[in-house]
Amino acid sequence: MIPYHEILSRIPIESLEALDGHTVRFCYPRGREVPLHWELVLADEPDLDRLEPDAPNREGVADLLEGLRHALYESFEQGQGSALFETMGIIEPGQWRDVLVDHFCRPMWLYTNGQEVFSMVERMGPRFEVARLPSLDSLHEFRTLTVRTLPDPRDVAEFGHRDGAESYILGELAHVKVQTVPLRQGTGRRMILLQRCGRRPGGPGRPSIALMLAHIGDETHLLQMQPERRDAYTVLNELPELLDGDVVEACATCASFRFSGMTRDSSGGTRGYCRKRLEAARSSGLPMPGMDVRPRYGTLVSVFDRCLSWEPIDDEDREVPFCQRAVEVEG
Repeated sequence: MIPYHEILSRIPIESLEALDGHTVRFCYPRGREVPLHWELVLADEPDLDRLEPDAPNREGVADLLEGLRHALYESFEQGQGSALFETMGIIEPGQWRDVLVDHFCRPMWLYTNGQEVFSMVERMGPRFEVARLPSLDSLHEFRTLTVRTLPDPRDVAEFGHRDGAESYILGELAHVKVQTVPLRQGTGRRMILLQRCGRRPGGPGRPSIALMLAHIGDETHLLQMQPERRDAYTVLNELPELLDGDVVEACATCASFRFSGMTRDSSGGTRGYCRKRLEAARSSGLPMPGMDVRPRYGTLVSVFDRCLSWEPIDDEDREVPFCQRAVEVEG
């Protein structure tokens, strides 16, 4: 069973129900308070003193509200001529704003497979309105002034019966994107399936925590990656402790992988370069813009990448220690 209580730990939920092996639905204990910025976003003269009162840069707050207004208008324009706008008679941005508030703050149910998320709102009729939300992260982001990605009105579907609405949702959530990565222990090999499942806040002043599910056989583990604390490079190299010694066959654990300069910090521990390919690029005699040549040698790599030249590295041979153990990631 996927550990959804951990994935959704920063969201106030109740009635979490497993619908199948990878899909759940849940609801809020009560309707969430509508964030103040959504009340002020369309005001001709918004009372900015009420918005983020402790923020010293008042012009910055005004700019953020203006950016939110632009995102709302852009989303509204996408909906012109859509079935939803025709059915509900939506002709003004404020009406579309109210629909968004219903789906993010007052949904009947929320559904997710760890990647996609849908909300269901019941209207008079009865009529069941289903919206594809941008991501699980958007449940947090909607409550911030920095939210810029909003649902596409064209992706909102309407149903006359709840069963029909849920059948549609389950069909959409049946598609899960995973990355297959080999595991190696001695001469034996098996596969691990890595499923990205969004991010959640990392605490005051901290980068957000990237969440990933690792499926191995009938087991599922939640991996949490946070720059400066336990980044992706660290997590992949620590997997043998979780998997009885199995090593992930990926760039993170390869003898040819290196970080360059500030790449570990700037990428959050997700990107570096392949020493073997870089040496080949340098000896090619071709012009080298940055760390690669044209045509590309693929010197820049993700810690999740792999190739057939993978060779495991011993910890004592690393130029930079992989482990960031000092502080555990906040759950």
